[in-house]
Amino acid sequence: VTDELSENDCKYVKRAVVSGVKVIASAHFEKVEELYSPYLGLFEKYLFLDKNEIGKIRKIYDVDLREVYSC
Repeated sequence: VTDELSENDCKYVKRAVVSGVKVIASAHFEKVEELYSPYLGLFEKYLFLDKNEIGKIRKIYDVDLREVYSC
């Protein structure tokens, strides 16, 4: 579990994920279009939280950035 995942952190997270480690991480993006390499393809799911309601999930995307949930 990590908070505030940086671009530099991604290479280490990728190494862990490829080794079978399950990773939960946060990074600050407001919409899926803002995601860029090295974040792309790193995780099975991408969750976007509501800015106004703490802990409320607004959208979920899969590894290919297809929307799988929208509130």
